[in-house]
Amino acid sequence: MARKDHHEKPYDEGSLAKLEVFENYVEAWLPTFIMQEYIKEINIVDFFSGLGYDIEGTKGSPIRILDKIDIFFDTLTVNNTIINLYLNEYELDKYEALEKNCNEYLENNKR
Repeated sequence: MARKDHHEKPYDEGSLAKLEVFENYVEAWLPTFIMQEYIKEINIVDFFSGLGYDIEGTKGSPIRILDKIDIFFDTLTVNNTIINLYLNEYELDKYEALEKNCNEYLENNKR
């Protein structure tokens, strides 16, 4: 039985709505943990990362997470807080695309 490939089409309205809710959630909760003196390490896990973008270049959850981490970069540095971001993609070719997309994001957003 063939598996459906969710990365063959652009994100639909439902996916975009879920991504926006998720992105708002990350932005709202990161400072809650970052501002706690006793929290020095934060783990974020995305079990269904995909490629990082859809076929039209719309940001997926991994890139949206990186965007939100970037907003708080200065506070993370001052507070000496580490964020471990774990991204999961099962298929090797998609994992390699995810890795490439995330590395490009990081390279383009150096501080």
